[in-house]
Amino acid sequence: MMPTADRIESAFNRIGHDEPNVGTQVQTAQSALFGLTSPAAIDLRIWTSTVADQLNGTNPYHAGGLEADLMRARKELDNVRRYCAAS
Repeated sequence: MMPTADRIESAFNRIGHDEPNVGTQVQTAQSALFGLTSPAAIDLRIWTSTVADQLNGTNPYHAGGLEADLMRARKELDNVRRYCAAS
């Protein structure tokens, strides 16, 4: 999970720098999380998907803001790193 977390963080760091297709980059970075069943992986996948949806404008029913969702996704990145360190 650590290499995936690093790729996700790298994609998150591109947000706000006027790079094209950042939402797609976030989705691609998180793709390795699909199929993992640990709670840390699932939570990171959910929040990373939420950020990607915000960037892509693909979830009109989500009322949250990008900044708050990104902050929560980064918290889940920290949780994954702690989970991996403890395993």
